[in-house]
Amino acid sequence: MSVEYYYMNDLNASVGDKTDGGEHHMKMMVAHDNLEAYMQKMEHWRDTALQLSRNNGEAQAKINALEADYVISNRELLVKQVEIQGLTARIAELEGELAELKERFDITDGLLNQATVSIGAVIACCTYNSNAEAMAGAYGISYRAFTMIDNFIKNYNDAVSAGKVSVDVKTSTESLKTPN
Repeated sequence: MSVEYYYMNDLNASVGDKTDGGEHHMKMMVAHDNLEAYMQKMEHWRDTALQLSRNNGEAQAKINALEADYVISNRELLVKQVEIQGLTARIAELEGELAELKERFDITDGLLNQATVSIGAVIACCTYNSNAEAMAGAYGISYRAFTMIDNFIKNYNDAVSAGKVSVDVKTSTESLKTPN
């Protein structure tokens, strides 16, 4: 039963059939009008309260969704941080390997320089008198070995000219000295 129907029945029952326009009837009519105005205000505030309740529910739903998104985003951020840490560790590992390879390369390059200088010195000694005598085996080096050494020196000089190997070998005799 609606509130308005309930109050209207009570009002009609109290007024009854008294429609004489007397003082009692006039007071009842004023009370009736006030009651209707009050009920309209109550309906307005009831509707406002219901709308606020709906708004609160929608806002709470949005808050819950944002909190869930935050949890997911935070989890994803933590995963990315772990990935970054792993990649940083891998970079450090690769930098260590690179440093080791560079050191090994420098040692190999130094040994190659020493070998080239030594081979050049042997060829210079062997061909001091005549390249033809050295190729003929006059100094105890076979023709095949001499040709291999000679080809190596030519290829090395070509690589030096192309900038592919160190130039130090061509000008340095430091590698021939014995260490102290």
